[in-house]
Amino acid sequence: MQKNSSKSRRELAKDALKTVAQREGKSVREVREAIRDAIRCGMEDPDPNVRKLWDSIPRTGDAVEPEDLIVWAITQIAGQ
Repeated sequence: MQKNSSKSRRELAKDALKTVAQREGKSVREVREAIRDAIRCGMEDPDPNVRKLWDSIPRTGDAVEPEDLIVWAITQIAGQ
């Protein structure tokens, strides 16, 4: 059995943020802000196809959060 098999995808996303922060010598807050900036840029893209893709990402609140994006990416990669 895998070490992370009992963790939810959201918990795995939080772990991913911590891993990136450690690897880059940044705080988790800095990593989250950088991802939020990228999300904002994507959601404001003038291309309607790009905006449609961003609008399709499931979210836990009003806006796509870094964890939402990571969970969505995991789902896309896993094909589920």
